[in-house]
Amino acid sequence: MRIGLFILVIILGIAVPKSSYPQDNSKKQEMSVRGTIVDVDWVAGKILVRYYDQYAAADELTFIVTSDTKIYKGTDTIALDDINMSDRVTVEYYNDSFAGLKAISITVKQ
Repeated sequence: MRIGLFILVIILGIAVPKSSYPQDNSKKQEMSVRGTIVDVDWVAGKILVRYYDQYAAADELTFIVTSDTKIYKGTDTIALDDINMSDRVTVEYYNDSFAGLKAISITVKQ
């Protein structure tokens, strides 16, 4: 009985679809957007950026800012709390299907 159960567990382990395994982030599609900071949540580590699409319609995106996010102003590296409302920024990001849009880098225009 135990051998049969063991074989069943092995077969089910092999038959698990690849989608149930952790995602490989090395294949993430990186994107960028240019816009203006509308809101900064320093506690939650999020920024809200308003941008204009190709049809001149305004839209907003919320980005998660992690400890791995690089933030630049000119040639200087700055902290999230150095970003202010109305700053013009370029955000390089990817879509983390579990958490949302994660910022890879933020460049604040001088």
